[in-house]
Amino acid sequence: MRPDTNTTSYFQWFYFRVKWLKAKKPVTFTLKNFVKTNMLYTQGLKPFFKSDIDSNSEYAQLASEVKYSENDDGYYELKFKY
Repeated sequence: MRPDTNTTSYFQWFYFRVKWLKAKKPVTFTLKNFVKTNMLYTQGLKPFFKSDIDSNSEYAQLASEVKYSENDDGYYELKFKY
């Protein structure tokens, strides 16, 4: 995570795109360098996703487990499977 444009302290949002995933094969994502000790991910919030495979697809929350924890660097990381 890097600071948002025009700020030096807001790191807590993310947006990314992944191409060339093979269907029906789970992928684990680990997003690192969060700075907040407590986020809604620890209370059940799950990331949203949208698939380009289905052109009528809308954003939906992941059904898989989400883990938000401190790593060895003193930062926090968000880990989930898609």
